[in-house]
Amino acid sequence: MLAPDAARRRRRAALAAAALAVALGAPACSAAEETAPAPYAPPTAEASVPVLQPGLPGEPARTVAPEDAAPPTDGDRYDAADVAFVQGMVTHHRQAVEMSGLAPGRAGDPGVAALAERIRLGQAPEVDVMVAWLERRGEEVPPERSWLSGRGEVTGGGEDAHADHHGGGADGGAGMASAAEVRALAAADGDAFDALFVDLMVRHHRGALAMVDEHAAGGVDLQVREMADEMTAVQTAEIAHLEGLRPT
Repeated sequence: MLAPDAARRRRRAALAAAALAVALGAPACSAAEETAPAPYAPPTAEASVPVLQPGLPGEPARTVAPEDAAPPTDGDRYDAADVAFVQGMVTHHRQAVEMSGLAPGRAGDPGVAALAERIRLGQAPEVDVMVAWLERRGEEVPPERSWLSGRGEVTGGGEDAHADHHGGGADGGAGMASAAEVRALAAADGDAFDALFVDLMVRHHRGALAMVDEHAAGGVDLQVREMADEMTAVQTAEIAHLEGLRPT
């Protein structure tokens, strides 16, 4: 049997060892607790992450709330305003191509002849693109027509008056020329041709810009809006060029 003093020393040693073990283990425990990853918490329904909404061509992107973001388009979304614009512009472009094709052999100013050819080469392919757009969607393609020969022309109210539900008319709707004006252009030569061509084509281009503005209020098809933006840029520049070619 141990003496009382020896027993006390044994208990103190055991208590000291236990205290040392606790002291050494506590920091490790604390470190483990500090570095342990927090449990995963899924986002709540109330969480709102801003969405970057792309803008239309020429417009900046903007940040909107998720509930305000527009759904993505599938590339085939269009409306009645798009159809009316494309149909009207097919007819409008066809007349510009026909008038521009009269310049060779008639224009007195080489600059007028060159610009007429540029208009013809620029708008004829656009007609093909717009016709294909209508055909892919099963929409009506305006019939071929000639203001010079009268082929396919819709007449009414007189020999040269014609109505066009796609935006043209002898009254200057959409800036289009009447059949009589196109025939007068074909009969002109030299400076007379240049002056009449500039007058008719400036009016024609301004009519196209008015059609673009009207479409902008309702069209939703991105391809059509891109075409309209391109027409605005090109025809605005061509109006300035035409004005500079006007005979004095």
